[in-house]
Amino acid sequence: MTCDHPVKRRKKLIEVAIPLEAINCESVRESYIYKGNPSSVHKWWAQRPFAASRAVLFAQLVDDPSNRVEDFATEQLQDAERNRLFEIIQRLVVWENIHDDNLYTEASKEIRGSFARFCQDNPGLGLDAASLPTFLDPFSGGGTIPVEAQRLGFKVQARDLNPIPVLISKALIDLPHRLASISPVGEYNQFSDSLTQKGDLSALQKDILYYRDRVMEELKETRDALYPELIIEESMLPTGNESWAHYQFVPGQVVRPFAFLWARTVPSPNPGYSHKQIPLLSTFTLSSKKDKEAWIDIVIANGDLNYDIVLGRPVDTQGCKTGLKLKRGGNFRCPLSGDIVTDKYVKDQGMKGLIGLQLLAIVVQNGRNRCYLKPSRQCQEIAFSVGRAWDIETAIPNDKRSMFTPLYGLNTFGSLYTDRQLKGLKSIADKIIKIKDTIKRDAKKKLKLRCDADEISSEYAGLITTYLAFALSKCADYNCSLVTWYTREDRPSHLFTMQTIPMVWDFVELNIFSEIGGSFAKSVEIVASSLSGLPVNVEPGEAFQQSAQALATESSSNQFIISTDPPYYDNIGYSDLSEFFYVWIRYILRDSYPDLLATITTPKHEELVANPYRQIGKMEAEKFFLDGMAKALSGAAEISHPWAPITIYYAFKQSEVKKGEGAAITGWQIFLDALVKSGLKILGTWPLHTERKSRSIGQNVNALASSIVLVCERRSNDALSLSRSEFRRELRSALPEAIKRLESANIAPVDVRQAVIGPGMSIYSQCRSVLNADDSLMSTREALQEIQSVLDECLTKEDGLLDSDTKFALTFFESFGYDERPYGDAEGLALALNVSVEGVSKSGILNASAGKVQLLRRSQLPASWDPSGDARLCIWEATQYLIKRLDEGEAAASALINQLDAVRGHGDLASSCRSLAYRLYNHCEKTKQAEEARAYNGLVIAWPELEKLAAVAASPVQPSLL
Repeated sequence: MTCDHPVKRRKKLIEVAIPLEAINCESVRESYIYKGNPSSVHKWWAQRPFAASRAVLFAQLVDDPSNRVEDFATEQLQDAERNRLFEIIQRLVVWENIHDDNLYTEASKEIRGSFARFCQDNPGLGLDAASLPTFLDPFSGGGTIPVEAQRLGFKVQARDLNPIPVLISKALIDLPHRLASISPVGEYNQFSDSLTQKGDLSALQKDILYYRDRVMEELKETRDALYPELIIEESMLPTGNESWAHYQFVPGQVVRPFAFLWARTVPSPNPGYSHKQIPLLSTFTLSSKKDKEAWIDIVIANGDLNYDIVLGRPVDTQGCKTGLKLKRGGNFRCPLSGDIVTDKYVKDQGMKGLIGLQLLAIVVQNGRNRCYLKPSRQCQEIAFSVGRAWDIETAIPNDKRSMFTPLYGLNTFGSLYTDRQLKGLKSIADKIIKIKDTIKRDAKKKLKLRCDADEISSEYAGLITTYLAFALSKCADYNCSLVTWYTREDRPSHLFTMQTIPMVWDFVELNIFSEIGGSFAKSVEIVASSLSGLPVNVEPGEAFQQSAQALATESSSNQFIISTDPPYYDNIGYSDLSEFFYVWIRYILRDSYPDLLATITTPKHEELVANPYRQIGKMEAEKFFLDGMAKALSGAAEISHPWAPITIYYAFKQSEVKKGEGAAITGWQIFLDALVKSGLKILGTWPLHTERKSRSIGQNVNALASSIVLVCERRSNDALSLSRSEFRRELRSALPEAIKRLESANIAPVDVRQAVIGPGMSIYSQCRSVLNADDSLMSTREALQEIQSVLDECLTKEDGLLDSDTKFALTFFESFGYDERPYGDAEGLALALNVSVEGVSKSGILNASAGKVQLLRRSQLPASWDPSGDARLCIWEATQYLIKRLDEGEAAASALINQLDAVRGHGDLASSCRSLAYRLYNHCEKTKQAEEARAYNGLVIAWPELEKLAAVAASPVQPSLL
């Protein structure tokens, strides 16, 4: 695509403003929606919510009204049009609207209108306004962003180095849409034709469940051999509160267990008991549900350990919760001798293959209740008699940061399963492989009138077995010996609650043939239901394996809309972790995807993560990431379509790596280095809250805004250089207005520092270079420091608008917090601000007595405060009372806003309180006062709702005419 004239690109909505609060709210809500969510098709790490992806794509492609002056000549008209576009986004992000055809027609119309204007503005490019560019995600991961581009009407491409995300993308954007016209092919189908008219994926879902049932039917004998029904014996019944109705079992009753609870064991380190196996129990608790508590009691008799199950609340709740565990790692207490079992000892026993297993409890279902029984000798004998008929010999990668089981002798992926787990999973895998021919035969029978019946039936059989393989792979996440029992809900957890393979001491072994969460049947149900969230009647996309660095060799004549979520420096070892799933996926599907699944393990050499164990060390790992990411982003810049900017999601750790003379380098800074090095410039940044509060990646990651969306475009070839002083001047000119825009959009204080990086880094990244006084190049780290410094200046500049009492309180708080101080400290400060300590004390925010001075905490403020009767009202006082009332509820806080608005002589007092909350959050965040920071952040976040409630309460009620 060439043109003799510069390309004209209108500024997009995402470069000016987006309804961030609505996007964040729905993104977090979506993370709790499991059934019908396409992300449930298979586990992948750090997937972006569909809501965020939809909103970002729409805002990335639609023109901002400020660049449509021919249609919206005034600021008022532009604001009105922007609010209309916001309203579309606010409806787009709601999960329940994903199949609202009218809404997506409306959204598509806006996108196509924007592209049509681009074509009109650039006639020399020879573009067809009716043909949208292709969308590309070069780091497709879980496929979220390509799915949403497809939903918005684009032809899409998804690329990834790792075979598993490529398969996930194929299963979401490609094969189901290519084969959506096929009716169910199972024998239950009575349709006379072979094509549906709906265009949805219900036929595919029906067949997935049908062939699941066929697999399960053929494995009944295996189920009965591995998990036979048990006859309850008197000795199996628990002790304690036996009056609970759900525990009314009788000897001779037949039950089929759905779970077995185990503990690992080691020989006692005490020589006198070295012939005894002691349990490594990290908890005695089986169930902590109210009125359904159950726990394990270790009974020592004649030097032997016996395990009793007791119903009822334990006397020592905390001791029951921690079991024999002493601290992190493999540190326990020997229940026989009282000796400490050290982590070093456990590791040594593990390396010698001396870690054993002890069955502790059997879990059965009684109605809707989960009940615990003591295992009989027969139960343990059945489990140990299975034998190791097959194994997975793939070695667990040697990454000591996230792979912990090798330290205890569990070195292969096969060692993560009990014999029974492995045999159960393998038997299902073999049946899935075998049933592929059955599906193909059934499909061919239904498609016999089509000339392409052979090809289509083969593809369809491959697709069904792909979903069944995904279900088994997900099943392995719940069916290995690293899955803990979630005592608060009486259910299994799963392995990847964190981005690691941890060592687990007591674990649950599910009956994989049961009907509970984590079983094969339920996993298939979740996989099938995930297709309900996909768009329908869309053009099939493309998904293929490719390193993102290969973008550098892509023809520049290929022009793509690009939005992507690249790897996060060293946060997640994607390829290492995905090996857990790959062994199962490859075993079942290697004949269906011979090229994609050709390698025994997942590709690692080109994976763009800073992994020290693969490189010589940290410095080399950093350089590998920097150079590789710069190359990938440079390639993306070359092939990005000039119609729209590129959007890049990025999350980062706050932990830092020491380098050189005490300088700290973070993954975030290195990524920005790579971005600038690639030739891209940053136009804006938006903080997105895209994860649950309890997200597994919450540790050591930006715990406040889980990811940042960077809006970028190619830097001009004739970019100029700036001196550091000129750069600082530019920041001081640009940031105040940017901060004002962010605050007016009600960006939470917690996000201001991240959001303001956008306009600051925009100045830095659009320059060829920024030079220090000694002509050395200013680093990205130094640029970020300057941005944050100017941000602090901007936030403190408004201090001049504060009343004197508030200035005193603010300065005192920043100096001493709520600590009690000598009177002299306060007096000197008061004189500098031309107030008296006695006067400030009369305002009701300060306690001064017996030569001591202390700011009053909110808990010390009287509850019955009325601002209209306060003779010395100040902004500090009003702000603290607003937070205090907010703790009582939004109604109380909104009522106080109306009272503040009614006070004369203080300007817009309520608005001043909101501004002070920003200022105070900034200080508390820097000084690590987390609780206090949350209070100010919470006030700002609640502000729009408080204003709405205040407006409703203040509006006059029309009298009735009747």
